[in-house]
Amino acid sequence: MDLAEPLTLPPTPEPARRPPIPKLAALVPVAAGIAMWAVTGSLLALCFAALGPLMMLASVADGIRQRRREQRRAEADAAEQWRRADAALARRHAAEREALQHRHPDVRTCLEEPPLGEAGFGAKTMLVLGRGTATSTIRVSGGDGERAERFRARAALLDEAPVAVELGGGICIRGARPVTAAVARALLIQLCTRFRATRLTLAGDDALAVLGLDQLPHARPRAREAARLAVAFGISRDPRADAVLCLLGPEDELPEGVSTIVECEDPTRAQVRSSAGVRRVHLDALSRAQAQRIVAGWAQETGDESAVPVSLTLSELSAPSEASGLLAVIGRGERGELHMDLVADGPHAIVTGMTGAGRASC
Repeated sequence: MDLAEPLTLPPTPEPARRPPIPKLAALVPVAAGIAMWAVTGSLLALCFAALGPLMMLASVADGIRQRRREQRRAEADAAEQWRRADAALARRHAAEREALQHRHPDVRTCLEEPPLGEAGFGAKTMLVLGRGTATSTIRVSGGDGERAERFRARAALLDEAPVAVELGGGICIRGARPVTAAVARALLIQLCTRFRATRLTLAGDDALAVLGLDQLPHARPRAREAARLAVAFGISRDPRADAVLCLLGPEDELPEGVSTIVECEDPTRAQVRSSAGVRRVHLDALSRAQAQRIVAGWAQETGDESAVPVSLTLSELSAPSEASGLLAVIGRGERGELHMDLVADGPHAIVTGMTGAGRASC
């Protein structure tokens, strides 16, 4: 389906033309009847003259019947064309919505279809807050009249579209504590499915514990180069944070530097202010129990990643005393030290990695 191709609307059906009155054809029998009466003097000839008006009335009635039939046929064709246009618009809106959701997955999509893992976390990172009305890229051509104008207005708006904002300097969620916490859980789970713990670190132990997310792998620093997202109830004071997620009460003052303000009205609706303007959004939210079940499920799938150290020196590694062959300890994982025996596993080994990753020090 080519979304760039304009959607053509049917024209307004023109009213059927009024059938002409056959005046000349009606005058012929009248003139003939009068001529025959003048010649023969018979009154029956005048009866023949009366056929002219009768034929004219019959022709007019038949024209009106034909005109109504054509009008009904044109209206039925137009109704079918409008039905096809409505169906085509619904399909294109669904395809456009699916494309946007694939480009900007919300927390549900991330959990159902986990992404491969994004590389760079920063100010340009897009976060999906929920769903709302967006401007559609579908173009419409043809058509006229009030119905066509209503169709164009409907085609220009895409309902239930993902509402994504740039992270920028951070996001501030303001409202009642249970509501802001539920929205923050959905955003953080979304980010943790898109970015690995080596790319993103969550800072703010107290806030993460309240949210029920302190057991996330991202809550334990694992890589020095990982970006840092500070999570705090109130204004964050973390000077090392690359971005912040602040949760404020309804009357709290807004911090400086945040890019998006989410004013929660209830657990599902909010007014979002960002560089793109002001929008109404149906928010994504997760309860504490839901978030903890998700984190527990990840722990079962991946194991205890907390056992993987951020850094390790060679002196901290030791081969078993009963080792035989040519055994070496090459690192430590969540299940303990990792050994490699060049006799049993070799005789060859390859060390791969990007330039500067440490191949020369192996």
